[in-house]
Amino acid sequence: AQMALFSPYDVERVYGKPFADIAISEHYDELVADERIRKKYLNARDFFQRLAEIQFESGYPYIMYEDTVNRANPIAGRINMSNLCS
Repeated sequence: AQMALFSPYDVERVYGKPFADIAISEHYDELVADERIRKKYLNARDFFQRLAEIQFESGYPYIMYEDTVNRANPIAGRINMSNLCS
């Protein structure tokens, strides 16, 4: 399956807010369909396979599953990032 990567500049220009403030899970299909936003497609399986290999070899990058974290967050507000100690 193909996965789209979006131009953060285009997303901010079209949506009027930084890419980091967009809930990707909610807006992914909309972003894919929007011709005003530049995107690059890559094979999702290959990407995550390579990511897993790099993580196994080095321990990096750290991955946070933003949707899961925010569903479990009892405090108002959205969590965008974390660290290993939290």
